[in-house]
Amino acid sequence: MKKAKLCYKQRIFDVSSVPPFRIQWAKWCSSIRGNSICILAFWIIVLGGCGGGSEDLLPDRVPQIQVSANVDVSADEQVQIDIEGAALGGQGELVYAWQADEAITITHADTSIANATLTTPIVTTPTEFVVTLVVTDERQVSSEDTFTLIVNPVNLPPIAVISINSLTDYPNGSFPVQAQVVLDGSASDDPDVSAEQVPIVSYRWQQVAGTLLTAIGNVESSSLEFTTPITEQQETVVFELEVTDQEGASTTTEAQIVLLGQSGTLPQLMFNAFEDGFSGERVLLDMTASSDAPDAAPFSYFWQEQSGNFPQLQLESNQQAVTYVTLPFVEQSTELVFEAQISDSFGNAISAEKKLTVHPFPLNGINDTGAIDDTGSGISPGADSDFGRDRAFASGVVTKMGRGINAFDFTRLNNNGDPVDVDTDDWACVRDNLTGLVWEVKTLEVTSLHYANQLFTWYQADFNGNVPGELNLNSTSCNISSQTCNTQFFLNAVNQQGLCGFFDWRIPTHTELQSILHYGKQEIPLVDTDFMPNWGDEENGALWYWTRQSSADGLSSEEARNAWAFDFNSAVDNVLAKSNQARLRLVRAGRIESSE
Repeated sequence: MKKAKLCYKQRIFDVSSVPPFRIQWAKWCSSIRGNSICILAFWIIVLGGCGGGSEDLLPDRVPQIQVSANVDVSADEQVQIDIEGAALGGQGELVYAWQADEAITITHADTSIANATLTTPIVTTPTEFVVTLVVTDERQVSSEDTFTLIVNPVNLPPIAVISINSLTDYPNGSFPVQAQVVLDGSASDDPDVSAEQVPIVSYRWQQVAGTLLTAIGNVESSSLEFTTPITEQQETVVFELEVTDQEGASTTTEAQIVLLGQSGTLPQLMFNAFEDGFSGERVLLDMTASSDAPDAAPFSYFWQEQSGNFPQLQLESNQQAVTYVTLPFVEQSTELVFEAQISDSFGNAISAEKKLTVHPFPLNGINDTGAIDDTGSGISPGADSDFGRDRAFASGVVTKMGRGINAFDFTRLNNNGDPVDVDTDDWACVRDNLTGLVWEVKTLEVTSLHYANQLFTWYQADFNGNVPGELNLNSTSCNISSQTCNTQFFLNAVNQQGLCGFFDWRIPTHTELQSILHYGKQEIPLVDTDFMPNWGDEENGALWYWTRQSSADGLSSEEARNAWAFDFNSAVDNVLAKSNQARLRLVRAGRIESSE
């Protein structure tokens, strides 16, 4: 039982010294709970029983502050209760303030009275807290009293939550074969947990409906992960999650997923080679179909151009995975949109779009000889060095798309046929920006299909002057796997490879091969080797390269047994017997001469 400190010098009030009528009045008054007037009167009665007269008061005749806090209270967690108190004595107006553990919330709007509201904290076991009422007068003299608050836990059950991952192209909760499923229960919560506590202390998963899945993950973790099995037909399976909080309460919830099986698994489509090009070029369209369903094959394929701006556009086959299209004539760069569609054996179909840009083909020009007389001697006025594109370039009139010696204008292309940085050491083709021709670039890698020192006989099934040439079987002079080292077989091998993403390589004409000769160069080979390197070792002091044109020279019985070639050491052309071996550098695009 609390004892109020009422009398000066800390004398403790003894009920036996209080007259009987005062005790009776005090008992009646104390029965009126919360009546502040009565409480004050009670203190007057008590003080009257202290005895000692005026000599027992404080020196300044102001009595000490006597404080009485609320009676001890027991309450559930997270509830509001009203708390009261009283004070007597002191000087001037009194200020009331409540103090308690930081977990307890006290709302005390009017500090001129003791009445306040207290919100009990979250606890997991019955817990005692001390609540203090501090009263201060205008002299800043304070006194206090306490009461005990017992808070009892009230456990609310946890909330179980399951989230399910989703897959593109499939409804939520539906999964094809061989798909990753994640059932996530980490969002489960406990509404009466404190900030420093873990809301859920245990998880437990189990399958409660559907064909039993054996290869599932850890059933006692917050998430359950597994790969869907290969099944034939659609089926629904149900999983249950039980969560338990720190006070031992448990809650369960369920989630269902649909296993689509092989018949509901969509095929997958991937694009391979797909490059921009110029009007008139023949470009490759290439898609690949696959599926996680083992029985999805065979697949069917379909291509179509979506824009509708080119009704004459034709694909060589629109029902093959790999096909070709000749790009239409355009006057400005134009975008084509191709839709590819695949269907599997179950009738599941998927489509995707791929875009490419068709550029106007550059007007074919003609390269100059490369000869410029910059000595100013004027020895040969009116000569080639005074006229033409090279002279215009030297005068600062000609601009280029790329780079090159004098007026030659080349751009390096990578393995995909895209322009690359001019200072790169890795390029596979080179474009002549004046003629529009794209040339094969040779390499010094001995085992490469494009090795510079390979030799070929001339052979051509068509346009051959009635003599197709020499097959050159079982030869070691080239890197063709069949060891058939002739011009036609090399051409076929490069087109099958798709050098730089192009599949329309051909043997150059006489005019085309001559167009890259640099007649003004002093060192051999007579070509801009910064862009067209690796011409091979000399054969008897010459570097002969084949053209595609047969020669009528030496014609016997209407049979042209020779073909034209250029020597890049001397810049001369001549005819060689088709059975001879020479080098070959392929070209594409440009305009093929019709004189064959």
